[in-house]
Amino acid sequence: MALDISLLSFLSPLITFLLIWGIVFAILEKSKLLKGSTQFHAFIGFVIGLLFSFTPKAVTFIQTITPWMVVLFVVIILILVLFLATGWTEHSFQESMGEPVIRWTLIIIILIILFASLIKVFAPVSPVASGESSVENGEAGSGAVGEEVRRALFSPKILGAVFLLIIAAFAIRFLSSSAE
Repeated sequence: MALDISLLSFLSPLITFLLIWGIVFAILEKSKLLKGSTQFHAFIGFVIGLLFSFTPKAVTFIQTITPWMVVLFVVIILILVLFLATGWTEHSFQESMGEPVIRWTLIIIILIILFASLIKVFAPVSPVASGESSVENGEAGSGAVGEEVRRALFSPKILGAVFLLIIAAFAIRFLSSSAE
């Protein structure tokens, strides 16, 4: 017996609205960016959530980015559990999370997810990107711009080089901190 999840696609604008409303409300409450009451922050979150839920491209963007952010969050939680199981304390983990290398690594991963999602949702704007061939330029028009960028950025050679650079950065950081 297969699980029918077609109702989730029907409810995606509502889920997008709730997600955006919650995120905007939490950011406004935590940062006190707009001086106002809690009701004012809830209203601003409501309006931005409505704008997102009535814009099809924005809903597609949120649907594209949400699974990747959930996977990133789960990986971070699993790494935290792994370190805590090996004897780290919460205090030592908080100190290591304060290091710039780890912060920048997380920021770069989040930016890659954002740019990949933006390219997937908003890139097909030219005739070549929409799949039509451009015979005058001698191009075959094999696919969308987003697909070509994804294929280039996530090729095994590029991913291997990035992985080696990350390992080298951590090794340099470790060796330079132990020398002091």
